[in-house]
This record gives sequence, C-alpha cells and structure tokens, in this order.
Amino acid sequence: MVDTSDRQAVRDLFFDVYLATENVPHGWTGNHGSCTAGVLSPAFLEATRLRINYYRAMAGLNGDIALDTAYNAQCQAAALILSANDFLGHNPDPSLTCFTSDGLTGAQRSNITQNALGPDAVDLFMEDPGFINTAVPHRRHLMNPTQQLMGVGAVPQASVIQPSATAIYVLGPSSGLVKTVKWPPAGYVPFQVVFQRWSYSRKNADFSNATVHVTLNGNRVEYNPLPLSSGYADNTLVWSPSTTFPPPGIETYTVEIGNYFMPGVPEAQSETYEVIRFNPYIEPVVVEIAAGTGSGFVEEGNPLTLAVPGGFSGYQWLRDGVPLVEDAPRLTGVQSSTLHFDPVIMEDAGVYTCAFDDGSKAPALSEPFTLEVLPPGSLPLGKGWLLAIPGVLLAAWSTRRYRARQRHPGALRNVL
Repeated sequence: MVDTSDRQAVRDLFFDVYLATENVPHGWTGNHGSCTAGVLSPAFLEATRLRINYYRAMAGLNGDIALDTAYNAQCQAAALILSANDFLGHNPDPSLTCFTSDGLTGAQRSNITQNALGPDAVDLFMEDPGFINTAVPHRRHLMNPTQQLMGVGAVPQASVIQPSATAIYVLGPSSGLVKTVKWPPAGYVPFQVVFQRWSYSRKNADFSNATVHVTLNGNRVEYNPLPLSSGYADNTLVWSPSTTFPPPGIETYTVEIGNYFMPGVPEAQSETYEVIRFNPYIEPVVVEIAAGTGSGFVEEGNPLTLAVPGGFSGYQWLRDGVPLVEDAPRLTGVQSSTLHFDPVIMEDAGVYTCAFDDGSKAPALSEPFTLEVLPPGSLPLGKGWLLAIPGVLLAAWSTRRYRARQRHPGALRNVL
C-alpha cells in the first residue's frame, strides 16, 4: 500500500508503476483460425498484474496480487472465445467457435471486456461505465480485500468481427481480510484515475438508508445515488457527482458517509474523509530567496517551497510582516529554513520574509519575496508556476510532460 497523505509518494507510484505498465507488447502466440489460445508475454502479464496492484495499493489494500498459471490459461481460453465470436457473456454456448471447458470456466469466473487489452482493461473495470454497471461490480471484484490470486488472458483484434478481448479471473481463493474500500480513496489521487462513479465498500454493511454528502472546497456537490446491488464482493454504496470535473489542478472533496449499519452494532456508522484530486505532472517548486528581491506567481492548487540558507537557528517566516502559524499539513516549516505550501491557496499571496539567527547581534532578515496567486487554469496545462528572481525569468514545468490520454480510443469498449 502507499501513504496517500504523501503527495510525492502518490506521484512516485503513478510514474513508477502506473505509467510503467503502458504500451507493453502483448506478445500473443495464439491464432484465431486454428483456435489456438496461446499465451501472452511475461512482460504483458506482469504489466497487467502491476496495474491491478497499483489500484489496490492506492486503496490501502495488499498490492501483491499474484497470477495463477491455471487461471491464466482459463482466462486465455475465455478471451479467445470472446474474440473469435464477437461475443460478450459469462456463459458461452458450446456451439461457439473455439469453445472449450477451460474457456467456459474462465468466462464464468472473470471480469470480461472487449476492445481493451490487459492494463487498459483494468482501467475500464475500475471505471465501470455503462448502465448495467451502476453497482461497479467489476471494480468491487478487483478491489476485493480478501482476494489473493487472479489470472489474466487477452487476445488482440484479428478483424472487424473479431475484436480484442480480455478476461481477468477474480473469483479465486481469498483470506479473512476485512477492510473498508473507497474509490477514489482518501488522500491524494491522480486525476487520471478519478472516475465519474465513486464507491464505498464494507463487508456486510447495510447501506439501505445511508447518506452521502460531498463538498468541493467547501461548496456542496450534488450527486446521483446509484442503485444498491449485493453479490459482488463486499456491499457497496455507489454515487456519481453531478458535476463536470474541473481541469486537472488540485481540488479537495470532502465526503461524508452516514447512517449505515453493521451487524450486531445498534449505532449508525459514519465516516468523513477527503479526496484530493491533483495533476501528478505538476512538480513541487523550490524557490531560493537567499539574496536579492524575488517575485513570482503560482496557480492556486500547486505545491511550493520557499527556502533561505540552512544551518542557522531561530527561523520564523512572516507574510506581510506578520509571523506565520503552522497549518499542517497544508502549510509547514514556518519555523525552519524551508516553508512548504501544499497546496497554495489564494490567501497565500503577499510579501514573504524569513527572520533567523545567524550569530550577529540582531536577527537576520531575508530579502522579501512577493508571491502572487492566480486562479486555477490561468497558465497552460502542465505549467504550474512562473517565477521572476533577480536578473532571471524562470518558466518551468514538469519534466514528465503531460500526456492527454484517451480513456476509450477507437471502438466502443464493452464490459460485462
């Protein structure tokens, strides 16, 4: 699992695991014409496994799901049936081309989809679009806390009437782990994996009279409650915010779940948590203001660090001449050589100085730094800040460039 309260840890996981599983060749060795199920490349299987474990780790679950070779074979046989017949169903008929008993078992015990392969299929199962998936059953199976083993099978497109297909075995052995699962989870979450349907799962919970309240930066967000449906891993409350998500920057959603019940507990249960949707391509900025007069502007929602020379004592940061007070976790380091904002808000605009003891008779005072805060979306996408310091104008953006990624390119993706 990952500490989602740590923005950098979440960014690292996104780049090191999520993005590392993109565009891995499938290496399929099978054939539609001869009904050969074949196998996938070890790298592609591992990429799919890592994508599953990325989501599980973000949700606070064990990120060590393993793939079982027997399950892989059953899923591979199932994917061939789905592709060869342009069929999407959990109970393929024996009359279908390339039918096998392994394929039947794989289809019955797996999340299945067309027009998505491996890691992309994992994203699709987590998103769970479509009117038949309002209970997010595929997400619930992938995120089942008790799950230990899964399997993966995939077949690439052969023709217009033989689409690509993926099956992921989700009804394998389980342990006794019980854990509340939220998606999106509490803490920092890359905007790329915040989907329109939000969910809250807890084993044996009675959500029949549960309430959901969501606010965005303190303002109420209306939502559409989606029908309850049992039978898919843990009981789950699902809702869809009635809003268009703003451009990727940073937004804090406060979610209040209330009035649900657990067996044997007479009191109603509740939980409040924050989801911080952010753009992982915007890197934190460190501004040295050791000498000279500096100024600059930054978009609201971006992280920022102001720094003066270390190695001294008695540090105290001031804004407009007034000593700052720690406001963790958003504003930290007010009595150190580095002042951290995560994120910057409009009220942070002002003139910053830092007093410290450098051994002289009077406290030393840094040169001032004037910070201007702009509304979100003021700068081009991926550019979170622009700074002017003595004699230099610095325009910076993430070295990991923003890549607009289509969620559903090409053919319509079906999920069942």
